[in-house]
Amino acid sequence: MAGPLGTALGYVSRLLPQKQPDVGYRELRLGSYGEQIAQLLGATKHGYCDEGSYFTAADSAGRATAAAPTAYSDTVPLVAILNTDVLGGKSIYVDYMRGIETAAGTAGTSFFLKGELDAIARYTSGGTTVTPLNTNMNSGNKSIAQMIVLPTTSAITASGRVIVQNSCVLPTVTAPIAVGSEWLVYFGGDGAKFFASSTTFGWAGSSWPPLIIGPQQLAVFPFQITLQSAASSWQLEYGGWER
Repeated sequence: MAGPLGTALGYVSRLLPQKQPDVGYRELRLGSYGEQIAQLLGATKHGYCDEGSYFTAADSAGRATAAAPTAYSDTVPLVAILNTDVLGGKSIYVDYMRGIETAAGTAGTSFFLKGELDAIARYTSGGTTVTPLNTNMNSGNKSIAQMIVLPTTSAITASGRVIVQNSCVLPTVTAPIAVGSEWLVYFGGDGAKFFASSTTFGWAGSSWPPLIIGPQQLAVFPFQITLQSAASSWQLEYGGWER
């Protein structure tokens, strides 16, 4: 029997190779057993982890909010995520954000988030900067993201975009919101929400639209806590892949 007319060749590269610009030729990327690696737009994120593209940032301490953050403020957000790469470089694909209360405030009930994306780095001062870590210890790739908890930023610009106007990520359980209460936001999910509670604390999940932060862009997440009159503290976590 005649053999194949030709054989496709490429380079074995389980780890992410050098990024190349659009409109050009590139060799095939193969796995260790000769399988062709393709970009999958669904399923789990293990492929991104395997190539060294998935990062998480977890703040080790609870950070205190302002005493009464009862209205959204573009300039005093809960968290900002900055893409530090040069123009034409990698983008950040935000996967999830999580908040866990570590110290209760006074009278706070529900927790609300807003999502903004801007074309300039609006960070001005303050906050706690957390550099995401690679979730694959076989990879030496470093993150291009910075997660800044409770920073001061400038106001949204004319080119900025409000991705989510108003989202209740943790509904009322008790007043004040109890230590151990947790909210989780998935980006690019199916739109479902879930909520569970005990007599003292709650746990809630929300689906937001997909969010991509390009080079030198910044995602800002203003927040409000209904009726809070003295500071609560929150431990924040973020995850996403970079390509």
